[in-house]
Amino acid sequence: MESSAPQPSLVSYIGEIYCKKFPEKLENFITKHYSSISGEFDLVLADNRRWKESFKLNLLRSNLDNAIELVICHPSIQFDHKKLTAVIGKIRNQKVIEKLLEFYFVYDPRTLLELQDEFSDRLEIGQFINFFRERDILFVLDKALRRYQTQNPGNISVAMGLNEILIQSDDYYGLIDSMKKCASVDSGKLAEVLKVSSHKHFRILAAKLMANSGDFSQSLSFLVQQDALIEILMILC
Repeated sequence: MESSAPQPSLVSYIGEIYCKKFPEKLENFITKHYSSISGEFDLVLADNRRWKESFKLNLLRSNLDNAIELVICHPSIQFDHKKLTAVIGKIRNQKVIEKLLEFYFVYDPRTLLELQDEFSDRLEIGQFINFFRERDILFVLDKALRRYQTQNPGNISVAMGLNEILIQSDDYYGLIDSMKKCASVDSGKLAEVLKVSSHKHFRILAAKLMANSGDFSQSLSFLVQQDALIEILMILC
C-alpha cells in the first residue's frame, strides 16, 4: 500500500531542522518538497535569514513578485541572477519591474545592461527610455534602440531617445537615417536642439529643418550666422 503524501506541517517541521542543522542541504530539500511546504515555513526561513533559499522557494511557487522583492531587499545575497531573465518576462506588476531596474542600476549595472532587452519588453518603452535619460546614461541603449527602431520605425519615443544618443555621439548619418524612419518626430524641437550643437553640420541641419517647416527667414538668418554660403544658395534656389 502506498504511503500518503506527507502533511505540510510535518514537511515544514523537517524543513526547519534542515534550516538550523543542515543549511547546506536546505535548497535541495526545498526543491524536492516545495509543493508540500506550508506557508508558515516562509517565516522560518526569514527568522533564520535564509534569503537565498526563500528566493528559491518563491520561484518554485511562481510567487515572482515576492522573489524579486527578496532580491531587492537583500542585495548582499548571491542570488542566481541569470534565472531572473526568464522571471522578468512573467512579471505583470510594473512597480516591481521599476524597483528591480533601479536595484540593478545601483548594485549591479553590468547585469542591468545584460537584461536591458528583458526590461524593455516588460516596461512601456517611453518609460524605459526615461529611466536611462534621467540618470544621464541614455547612451547605453544605443544598440537596443537602433534595433528597436528597425522593428518599430514609427515609434516616436524610440526615435526621440535614439536621436538624443546620435546627437551626443556626433553620428550625423545615423541621425539622418533615424529621421527618415520616423518623420513624425517634431522637427521644430529637434531643430532647437541642433541649433546649439558644437558641431557645425548639426547646426546646418537645424537650419534645413527650419526651412522644411516653412520658416525660411529664421533659417536664412541662422545660416548667415553660421557663414554657410552654399546652404544659403541651396535654400534660395
